[in-house]
Amino acid sequence: MIGVSALGNRSEKSGYSNYGVPANDVAAPGGNGTTGDCRTTILSTLPAGAYGCIQGTSMASPHATGGRGAHGEPVRQGRQVGDVQLSPTVVEQKLKQTAVDIGVKGYDTCFGNGRIDALRAVQNDTATTYDGSAPFCPE
Repeated sequence: MIGVSALGNRSEKSGYSNYGVPANDVAAPGGNGTTGDCRTTILSTLPAGAYGCIQGTSMASPHATGGRGAHGEPVRQGRQVGDVQLSPTVVEQKLKQTAVDIGVKGYDTCFGNGRIDALRAVQNDTATTYDGSAPFCPE
């Protein structure tokens, strides 16, 4: 299981997001404002082909997993041949390694290993990166 906290548009921990035991592994955009306000929430698909701006950890979790399929191994037998698979352990490891460190330098319980960066994840960029402009989170 990968713990994901939600972030607002300034990389602040969203007011509704929490962390506990186990603490967060990573943080990802989830919105931190008023549902319907596209300046502070996440544009998402809705039923009947519609779109809307909503917030929640359910918006943050897809960000955390979106870029990882590019590094899986092709399925050679069984399920759909040609599909890509990646073990949950490897997904967790890659997410942590490619996140941008925010908040307290290094791992912290609020942001975990940092903010998901989809481009870094797809490119498998594991160079240490710190964003000092993100607000600190009281732990």
